[in-house]
Amino acid sequence: MIILPNFGISRRAGNLAPAVALTYMTRLQDTPAAASVNLDIVGNYLYTINQNKKLLIYDLSTPANPALIGSVTDTTNLNGAGGVRVSPDGTRAYVSCEAGAAMTVWNVSNKAAPTFVASQRGPTPGTSLSGASNLRLNAAGTLCLVTTITRNSLALINVSNPAAPTWLAEVTGLNGARDVYLSKDEKTAYVTCDSAGVMAVVDITNPAAPVLVRTVTDATYGTFARGITMNAAGTRLYTMGPTNAGLGWKGSIGIWDISGAKQNNPTLVSAYVGTASGTAGYLAGGRGMVLSPDEKYLYVTSEAGDSFSLFDINDETTIKLIEINRGAVVGTDLDAAMGLKVKAGYAYIACYNQAASPAGRGIAIVKVDPYYGTPN
Repeated sequence: MIILPNFGISRRAGNLAPAVALTYMTRLQDTPAAASVNLDIVGNYLYTINQNKKLLIYDLSTPANPALIGSVTDTTNLNGAGGVRVSPDGTRAYVSCEAGAAMTVWNVSNKAAPTFVASQRGPTPGTSLSGASNLRLNAAGTLCLVTTITRNSLALINVSNPAAPTWLAEVTGLNGARDVYLSKDEKTAYVTCDSAGVMAVVDITNPAAPVLVRTVTDATYGTFARGITMNAAGTRLYTMGPTNAGLGWKGSIGIWDISGAKQNNPTLVSAYVGTASGTAGYLAGGRGMVLSPDEKYLYVTSEAGDSFSLFDINDETTIKLIEINRGAVVGTDLDAAMGLKVKAGYAYIACYNQAASPAGRGIAIVKVDPYYGTPN
């Protein structure tokens, strides 16, 4: 573990910050051990997909040691599974399949025995969802938005009837579309771009006729983005990416103002640019981003940095690194850290280790000190 001591002595609510904020615990592994890209948590259950073409469900009753309670393998409908989202009622899981060029629907009402429901491959199967990267559901669980890294697009699919998902429309020209987040009123979609621009802003007021409003760029933040999240009020976006050649491929975090009239014109509030490859602050390839419940801290993962980091954003104009955790075995425990969820003081991190040794594959578990996750 690498600790930056200058950030461990600040005070909040009169209490001394702990010397160690993040503690690597253990990992969850399938048999055989398989690379994992993403995960979701709804209620007391963790859902993840892996390169065994498998959907797995864990019970979080014991958060430090979740129990596997159900799984399903499907070589067709979980081919290249990269993103997973679960409906608000916890009965359906939606999976984006990069290799399968599809969005597939799963019945997870019975956690012990998830079953395939339906798939949507678009008007031109094999092309419409080519490289399906990630996905997002609206609050009602009736609309699914899918990003495609190969087709460079955002697809909108009506999932009001999960047994018959209906293709609505797509927006193309979103170079390297990675992830997507919805505005509070669900009229705007923000798509992170990993090949050109930071993000694309898409008006989805009419989901059947989405309109690309603009592509956002900023020299301070860097050119590209991967991870994205939003505050509860819907006034701030947080993005993470590799930066660009001009700033060095160090990784970066951006805070964007999307309040009021800026909803369709995000404005950079502040940016944090990481350090060079091989150093403690290297954040390149950032995928996972989660805000603490009180929105004073930001948790992020770094694919290239093999790390999980904690940032202080109390003063949003000055993003401060508190600590970076790379596990007990650097380069293995958090190798290619991607998807991230945090619940009840524990971070669950999907690790895409593709090295000869499978030791780093699966879901890593890191304990977060309550000081950094409990509202005042």
